[in-house]
Amino acid sequence: MILENIKDYQTYKAISYSKLSMADRAPWEIPMVKQPPGPAMLFGSAVDLLLQPGNKFEEEFVVLDFILPEKTTILGKLLNTLYIMGDMSRESVEIALNSVGAKQLKLEAAIEQVEPWKEKFDILNEAKASEKKIISTEQYIQDQQIVSTLL
Repeated sequence: MILENIKDYQTYKAISYSKLSMADRAPWEIPMVKQPPGPAMLFGSAVDLLLQPGNKFEEEFVVLDFILPEKTTILGKLLNTLYIMGDMSRESVEIALNSVGAKQLKLEAAIEQVEPWKEKFDILNEAKASEKKIISTEQYIQDQQIVSTLL
């Protein structure tokens, strides 16, 4: 069988050479669930696509121009909970507030802090639904610099 594109290759139900060799060495280390690509894999994939002719990069990647707040902050915990819930309605904000234990933050103040993130979450959800890989603007700039030195 000839696989025509990278999407077919990645979704083809077969075991890879890497997993076969891992099974030979240490079968207990084979992950049971496919792991998301790490930073190095994202970097390499982005550079590879940027080097190819055409506009393949935009088919595979989304560049985010924002950074989510740290999950250790109240806003970060609140946004993370809302993202997992998949809803940013008033009722969800109230549930998330109680869930993260942010009783000192009033509902109206929380809604005001969450409001600017609605559009950004739509972008994240769209990227997630399309199975595109997500990188930051900073990562994208680094990838572009590598590509320019290679060309």
